[in-house]
Amino acid sequence: MAVKIRKLLVKRMEFTTIRNPGKLIGYMDASIASGMQYYLYEDPHISLDFYNEGTDAMEAIKDAIKARKKAPTKANKSAVKTKMKLGKIWLKAYSDKVEAIANDEANRSTLEEASVNIMQSYLTPQKLIKTKKGDPEAPEITAKNVGTSAIDVKIVNGIDFKPSMTNFILLEKDMKATIDLIDGVLYINQEKKGQIVFKSANAKGRYTHFRRLKPGVEYDIYAYSQNGKDQISRLSKVVSAFG
Repeated sequence: MAVKIRKLLVKRMEFTTIRNPGKLIGYMDASIASGMQYYLYEDPHISLDFYNEGTDAMEAIKDAIKARKKAPTKANKSAVKTKMKLGKIWLKAYSDKVEAIANDEANRSTLEEASVNIMQSYLTPQKLIKTKKGDPEAPEITAKNVGTSAIDVKIVNGIDFKPSMTNFILLEKDMKATIDLIDGVLYINQEKKGQIVFKSANAKGRYTHFRRLKPGVEYDIYAYSQNGKDQISRLSKVVSAFG
């Protein structure tokens, strides 16, 4: 039994959220030009009359802009918005036609092919699937004192190390603490009281900086990375530096 492929849709917010009339004109112009010259969307698959309706709607926006420049009255300003709404209505109808053709079994056998078909119309296809990155590798870190009460920590993994976030934990060494990361939960057991600091860096962050530490006190530093809420790495090896 053949597996039925779902219909891939056009991302309509790409044009429905446009507020600048000049930008909307450019979007319509590119859509009409792309559709008319691509074999799937050329006449008679999408009729020349329909493309002419789009051109007329685009010209109406231009005329409304000219009238507003000559006389920036409330009525002329409102007319520009009205003509823009009509332009977006045309783009929605264009999207309907493109979706039907791009997803026709004769024109695509996979969602990826439907996505390419939609892009040929100048419209934007919705994302195919939401992919998970998987559990990131454990971060490799180094640390050094960079002045009184300050430590810099650096991630030294290779260029393929791109987690969504890396979390750092800094503790006074004299606390004689043990740290465990179990199912995404951090457990800290300590023999003595002392300073503990947490900090996070986003995907692009390769450095983090700890300030306002105790001068001359040695600290242990750990890190772990994550992709989303549930995809979490192992805890890094500990490194040490003086505040």
